Amino acid sequence: MTVILHYMKVKAPPLLPILRSAAQARLLTALLLSPEREFTLSALADEAKVSLSTATREVQRAETAGVVETREVGRSRLARARRKGALVEALSRLLLVAFGPAAVAREELAVVPGIDSAWVFGSWAARHEGVAGPPPNDFDVLVVGEPERNAVYTAAERIERRILRPVHVTFRTPAEWETPLDDTFLAEVRRRPLVQVAGGGTG
Repeated sequence: MTVILHYMKVKAPPLLPILRSAAQARLLTALLLSPEREFTLSALADEAKVSLSTATREVQRAETAGVVETREVGRSRLARARRKGALVEALSRLLLVAFGPAAVAREELAVVPGIDSAWVFGSWAARHEGVAGPPPNDFDVLVVGEPERNAVYTAAERIERRILRPVHVTFRTPAEWETPLDDTFLAEVRRRPLVQVAGGGTG
């Protein structure tokens, strides 16, 4: 008897292709970059935008690897990052550098008044959105609004220190963002992948 096995091809995440899949990357990022949080598996699935069955499977793998721990509370299974361990620390740092920049930017820019919205563009945003290409060497942020620029540059320096790559900031007013007119740079930015890290609105 001949048995034919069919395998669904799962794409590795462009930001860190040594991981098996983008789903695995999102789950590990949610857990390891928020070590103080404890997730139900359904909440973790929502956070990582995967099915409950995928979340359950990936948590089991991570627990077997020693980077995640779980416990049962009533009918719920709760998962969180392990608090100690060389592998946990190393993997957390790797995930921070690869997937954490957007979260770091959100945190640092949130304290700067006058920002209507902020968007990551360029190679990091493209890799984050699944577009294949070389690893990003820097982190490009477009700030929309009228903040104190020195405050934004200071925040960018803090982001640089945390994500270990250069941060480049570009400014546009709300009017320029809404009506690019002859701004070819802004038109090109809006045509390509964007990741929002502050404020409201759409790209």
